[in-house]
Amino acid sequence: MRPIWTVQVLVNPFDDVTPRKRAKEAAEEKPTRAPSTAAATRNYKLLSFGEEAEEEEEELMAVVSKGPKGRSKSSHDLTDDASLSSVPAVVTDKEKEEEEGGFRRPTEPGAAERVRQRMREAVTAPPASAAPQERNYFEQERQKASAQRIGEIRKEFRELKRQMRAEDQAKSKADKQPAEGEEEEEEEDYGGNQLMRAYRQEQRAYSEKQQQLLPKGASREQKTLEALARFQAKMATLVDDDAKDDAHGGNEDDEDDNSDRWLAHRLRFSEQGPVLARDANVVNAEEAYSIDDPRNAMNERRRKRPHHGHGDRKHHK
Repeated sequence: MRPIWTVQVLVNPFDDVTPRKRAKEAAEEKPTRAPSTAAATRNYKLLSFGEEAEEEEEELMAVVSKGPKGRSKSSHDLTDDASLSSVPAVVTDKEKEEEEGGFRRPTEPGAAERVRQRMREAVTAPPASAAPQERNYFEQERQKASAQRIGEIRKEFRELKRQMRAEDQAKSKADKQPAEGEEEEEEEDYGGNQLMRAYRQEQRAYSEKQQQLLPKGASREQKTLEALARFQAKMATLVDDDAKDDAHGGNEDDEDDNSDRWLAHRLRFSEQGPVLARDANVVNAEEAYSIDDPRNAMNERRRKRPHHGHGDRKHHK
């Protein structure tokens, strides 16, 4: 469907009807209002210090109305003090660069040649020899004493570090290799405390297991394979022993048997029959529960009412 943009009226029976104007045309015909250029007046009567503010405003307007006359005015000009200089002390960027460069402007005829000669001498002048720095005797002695003291401190630090390393090594060796009489001393210290003795034994066994752990490195894989081979050999031996015990009628529940018999045990699962779907029509007396509310008045009347047969109900009627 195409939109209709223009329509031409050939015969208009309604002469008094005029087409309405579009919003865009009405905005174009509307006259634009010129912006107001009148200055806003301030009402100082509403302020508590209105008179003072009005006087300051009048003085400021009087100064602004004068305006600059050919040159910029400084704060000295505004004060109207004849003793102060009214010439602005303005230094151009070029003059600043010349002053920082260390030479004056060539105002005289021979000034330019003198500047060139001075620059030529500065370039061709031989470099000044570095004069040897004079040191005070007391300063040298102080530096020597300070260097000697620093050397002594470093030596003491190295010696102390060496002693601490030796003590740590001796302590680690003593922990790895306990003395033979350590167990007897512990028993004497603990006395009849069985819990403490058992705790020490567990701690010692744990430390031994930690030492038997495989270290990280290139030989870790080889040691793991060796441990697996030992475990397989041990398991095969236990299976053979279990078969021999069964042949001789050995008792598996022997309390004195502390071997790893559990390694030869086979895991068997008990087989169960298929689970059938439950029939909802079959009522099981054990699972039938009453869901009536005993506090309901209707249920109480039903429990109190005697159970009569069909013939009895007719007789009562």
